[in-house]
Amino acid sequence: MFTFSVPKDPVSVRLGHVATMPCSLTPSMNAEGLEVRWYRPKHFGNPVLLYRERQIQEALQQAQYVGRASLGLREVTSDGLKGGDVTLKLVNVTLRDQGEYVCYVSSDQGYESASVFLNVTVVGTPPLLSAVRRDADSVNVSCVSHGWKPRPSLQWSDGRQTLKPERLDYSSGAQGLVSAHSWILSSPSSAPWVSCSLVLSEGEDILFKTLLNIVHLISFPVVGTPPLLSAVRRDADSVNVSCVSHGWKPRPSLQWSDGRQTLKPERLDYSSGAQGLVSAHSWILSSPSSAPWVSCSLVLSEGEEWEGRVDLRNLAAVP
Repeated sequence: MFTFSVPKDPVSVRLGHVATMPCSLTPSMNAEGLEVRWYRPKHFGNPVLLYRERQIQEALQQAQYVGRASLGLREVTSDGLKGGDVTLKLVNVTLRDQGEYVCYVSSDQGYESASVFLNVTVVGTPPLLSAVRRDADSVNVSCVSHGWKPRPSLQWSDGRQTLKPERLDYSSGAQGLVSAHSWILSSPSSAPWVSCSLVLSEGEDILFKTLLNIVHLISFPVVGTPPLLSAVRRDADSVNVSCVSHGWKPRPSLQWSDGRQTLKPERLDYSSGAQGLVSAHSWILSSPSSAPWVSCSLVLSEGEEWEGRVDLRNLAAVP
């Protein structure tokens, strides 16, 4: 009589790939004249595969396995049935295929059976990264991926070290497939890019890794402070008006106007400060008798604008 050699641990296979469920006779013997039946629990009469009378019997085979189930090889060097190898090969694996399979072999002397468990793993979507600027040097980066089985491990990195996420959530959807959603706060001045990686099990190669360059995100427009205008009387009909604004990115355009026309400044200076933010400082000489007020406007190319005005009439009055 014989016994079986089957794996103790479940066989894992990716969705859509080929599953090999090892089963062989011990001691090794020719199984060509034996009956080999692979079936799911409670479906003995409607097997996954039936080999009898030296051929595959498709008439009793479950419909979902027709054309997908066959006798395979436990190892490349196996002699197949001649060597007692009755391994089941299943192609185009689906989620429904997960579970227990019974390897059953019978002869004139009796029969033996043993179970093999199949785990179907599903690789989800590549992680989708998106970023929103929080302030001048802070970016909120989120990572989303769907359709995993089992739950993947999600890791953040800046290329030098693993980053701890602000939040990491998992949720289950249709057919028990898992979605992962995580986000971190990152500083472009500390690291120019971040990556989000997903791995199915510890020790396994990274399945997906998406990198996001966050340096360019900080070039998103930063609107500075409203312009601060101040005026100093020079003489009876001459006023020196200055305009100052801080914290812009990129450098804004500064314009003077008296409501009728654009005015040319006496001076316009820009300076860069912390985190590359720009300050603007300009001044003009204006005549209250020509125009009762002047305005200083700062505009970004993207359309953001601040405007400040000052009334010159009282300032220019002579005691």
